[in-house]
Amino acid sequence: MEDKESLARTLTTLVSIEITQGNSSRAAALARESLALAQELGTKPLIAVALDSLGDVALFQGKYEQAKTLFEERIMLAQALDDTATIAIKQLKLGDVALAQQDFAQAATYVQQSLQFFRQQNDNPNSAAALSALGDIKRAQGDLAQAMNLYREAMQLDETIERKRNSVRRLIGLTELAVDQDQQPYT
Repeated sequence: MEDKESLARTLTTLVSIEITQGNSSRAAALARESLALAQELGTKPLIAVALDSLGDVALFQGKYEQAKTLFEERIMLAQALDDTATIAIKQLKLGDVALAQQDFAQAATYVQQSLQFFRQQNDNPNSAAALSALGDIKRAQGDLAQAMNLYREAMQLDETIERKRNSVRRLIGLTELAVDQDQQPYT
């Protein structure tokens, strides 16, 4: 049984690698295999991770309704386990789905809910991620000034927690915003 659990965990790690490499069909096959193993074992945490992987694959493939359904299933599992932090993290994923569908109001609602939770918990890394996600939404809506402010606020949080690697994502957002504005950042 322990070997199957290890295999299921390894498969979900491989899913992330395959997505990063752009191989969504391989990632989907690995995610389905991981879910099948997790369901065979009946281990809710493993099932949850497999659902995350399947949701990530669906989002990557542009299958937004499927991704939404999988992330909502994941939230229901987190609710059953009374795991409020995971609920907030999955709301960020639902925000990504809504943004991809250009449902900006729904995306903002999901992200605001997660940001509120992260701030209540003094969770600066996830607060920064949520602020950056709000910046992405504002940029997609054409509100470039507000997007820049949100990216900067996220970067400030990154600096207070010494997460320079996370700042790279914010810098990418600012760079894309500068291209949108056809000017250099911070001018």
